[in-house]
Amino acid sequence: MLSFMVYLSRPRLSAIGQVFLFCGMCLPTIAAGDLIIKSGPQRVSLIELYISEGCSSCPPVEKWLSGLWNDPHLWRSVVPVAFHVDYWDRLGWKDRFAQPSFTAQQYGRATAGTVHTPAFVVDGREWRTWSAQPEQ
Repeated sequence: MLSFMVYLSRPRLSAIGQVFLFCGMCLPTIAAGDLIIKSGPQRVSLIELYISEGCSSCPPVEKWLSGLWNDPHLWRSVVPVAFHVDYWDRLGWKDRFAQPSFTAQQYGRATAGTVHTPAFVVDGREWRTWSAQPEQ
């Protein structure tokens, strides 16, 4: 039996959220076999943000991420996700959202062999020049 939990922080569900909810409700009724889901011609970028509650540079980035709720591009051209890493925990400020698997994931994406927070990965590639982008 497939079970899942849907957590909504907004009263209305976006169009992409409705699609995920519909697919999640249909999964138990799909017979065994291959399920192929294809995207349309429009490209959507996955933005991964690696942060930590123990990072003093992360609050401005978290504020930017929170501001995307009102951005018309959200879910249409960008899908942002935040991963809390645990390598700052040893300094005394334990991040309650951190998971070792998120840290391992960040190390797997790091091109220079080092990791830092805040850090962005866009479409699977590390984006080290994000802070040089002009504010809009």
